[in-house]
Amino acid sequence: MVRFLILADDFTGAMDTGVQFSKKGFRTWVTAERFPDFKYLFSKYDVLSMDLETRHLTKEEAYAVVYRTALAAYKAGVRHFYKKTDSALRGNIGAELSALLDASKMDVLHFAPAFPQNGRITKNGLQYVNGTLLENSVFAKDPFEPIKFSSVSDIIFQQSKTPVIQISADGNWGSTDVSPTPKIVVYDASTDADLDKIGGRVFKEDETCVLSGCAGFADALCRILPDQIKHPFCRSPEETVLLVAGSVNQITIDQMQYAKEIGYASFTLTPAQKYSSDFVQGGECERLAKQIANTIKKHKRVLIESVSERSQLNVADACQRDGFFIKKMRGLVCKNISELVVMVFKQVKLGSLAVFGGDSLYETMKRLGSKGIEPQMELSSGVVVSMSQVNDQPFCVISKSGGLGTLELAEQIDRFMAESRDANYFQ
Repeated sequence: MVRFLILADDFTGAMDTGVQFSKKGFRTWVTAERFPDFKYLFSKYDVLSMDLETRHLTKEEAYAVVYRTALAAYKAGVRHFYKKTDSALRGNIGAELSALLDASKMDVLHFAPAFPQNGRITKNGLQYVNGTLLENSVFAKDPFEPIKFSSVSDIIFQQSKTPVIQISADGNWGSTDVSPTPKIVVYDASTDADLDKIGGRVFKEDETCVLSGCAGFADALCRILPDQIKHPFCRSPEETVLLVAGSVNQITIDQMQYAKEIGYASFTLTPAQKYSSDFVQGGECERLAKQIANTIKKHKRVLIESVSERSQLNVADACQRDGFFIKKMRGLVCKNISELVVMVFKQVKLGSLAVFGGDSLYETMKRLGSKGIEPQMELSSGVVVSMSQVNDQPFCVISKSGGLGTLELAEQIDRFMAESRDANYFQ
């Protein structure tokens, strides 16, 4: 039986990669627990997808976390590793790939960063998003970590001295056998067929494999594996939906605007509610949570957003005015949003909680007391549906990273919630 360990740098990444295995029937557990009992968990699950929360660490810190985790897993008998990377190559890419390679003692790490279903392709070693070079895409305007390069090798070399070999879609695969070791091999891919070809060549069920990419390559690997017995999908009896947008990606902002246009009641957090350390202790959070809970009871569909339009977010000005560093500012926003959601939970039963943005999802699930979660299906590419339970209250968790999903995502969620109450929906 194949046992896979997925190492992600945020919660949505752990979810959207883990769910690829869930769809094939592999029992999958997503957790942010730092020091799990690998032998125990792999006695219950086929796939363990770990959120290591390394996205915003320094490269040295990220290397240490990935190395320590991968080494512990290797000593526990894990032989199939998958380093999940952001599809826009944000985070500590070079440091984390090198850490996994070093911990596994392998000669090569195979890296296929393309995700064609979501418009991410790799061509001649350059990453594109919807036909635009990564350095010119929406991710170049990220207020917290703007992307400056399109070359996958250049991004790796920002943090790693490990040699990189580039393989084009029709290139010489034999060069990976004669090139220096250890090394990172980066593969071009523009289609799912390209990823299938890569997966078929590099995955060995009976050998140690060190692989990396986003959910696209994981999906290709799953197409190689035999189907397992599918497990029944759990449902929530409640029809209420709360959308929480912690991400400030323009794609998420547009999705929230569409949700309002189709009838979602909305709450846009003020700067004081986002950035004030007194928001929770001062009583404002409790007051707002009560207002949101009452609105959910009345309207059923409600959203909370950190910004309603891009112009409301001027990080440089806010940091200078309030004396915050970017890291502290991001942390306060996530903390305040997650505390608000927890207080709403105490006052109303939710059928579905949809959280857009990995940092917000991590903080919310942690404060709700969740030790882990089982992804069960995808609503659409990159949009994961899971089940969780807090205080004997079952509810759906719908998650995605900020840059994924279609404009009409709220409409898809509404349709899913309506259809899922049909007893025959998942059969």
